[in-house]
Amino acid sequence: MDSVHVVACCHKFEPAAVAARLNRLGERLGVRWNGLLIDNAAQGKAPRGNSALDDGVHRWRSIAGDNTDLDFSAYMAGAEWLAEQGVRQGLFLNDSLFRLHAALTNLQAILRLWSLVGEIQLPAIAGKADPYTTIVRANPWSGLGCYVSSYCFILNRQALSVLTQLPRYAEVEGLAGSESLLESTWGSGLTPAFREFLRANLAYRSSPYLWRGFERHEVDAALLRRKARCIYFEHRLSGEIARMGCLLPSNAGVLWQTRLFLAERWAQARRTLIG
Repeated sequence: MDSVHVVACCHKFEPAAVAARLNRLGERLGVRWNGLLIDNAAQGKAPRGNSALDDGVHRWRSIAGDNTDLDFSAYMAGAEWLAEQGVRQGLFLNDSLFRLHAALTNLQAILRLWSLVGEIQLPAIAGKADPYTTIVRANPWSGLGCYVSSYCFILNRQALSVLTQLPRYAEVEGLAGSESLLESTWGSGLTPAFREFLRANLAYRSSPYLWRGFERHEVDAALLRRKARCIYFEHRLSGEIARMGCLLPSNAGVLWQTRLFLAERWAQARRTLIG
């Protein structure tokens, strides 16, 4: 396989640690990484652990991120870098791929689609597709019953502009102000059901779907607004691309659906056992 251009958002792990993990996986996958590591924990300072990133096979550059829109602020910066490289497609991921998911199996599944995504002449996104199961049963922008999860996905060149336009879409749809998520003006351009979907994830304390970040972070109104934008970006990206182009699930078909399901459950069990 040709060199894979990858944008990696680092927050829990230092850039050097993410590069080392990807380098080891690259050997197993038979790929050479040409990557941009964006350190969202640095927030304007020099990236952490920014040394010995290249290993003679894989090429890495590390920069500080601002974490303004969490993972998506890194992804948008990465999209600009990919456009400068003039590549046909890029792989985007965050370090939750290693913390919360089965990294090898996810990369095996998605990289099967690497060349195809680059050949498609419409905007295209590939990644693990998750179904809508509550409140909204279809993506408001595409009408499809699934979206691509944003911890690991591929965009082709035509889709990069959709990613960089997400903040503008958020402003139009009422997610750029300082209102509380419960105010009537917040998210005023969204479909009512999708707005309630976001609130069920972040505002309604009786909800069984609340963001797990409530257990790990000191959560204030500003962080909730940023997280709401991040969730919105995930669904809007899939929806906007699928509306005008192509959505390719890496877990399509019985074989890969089963492999990913079992690998993710095993990874979850290992985390529970190891702690």
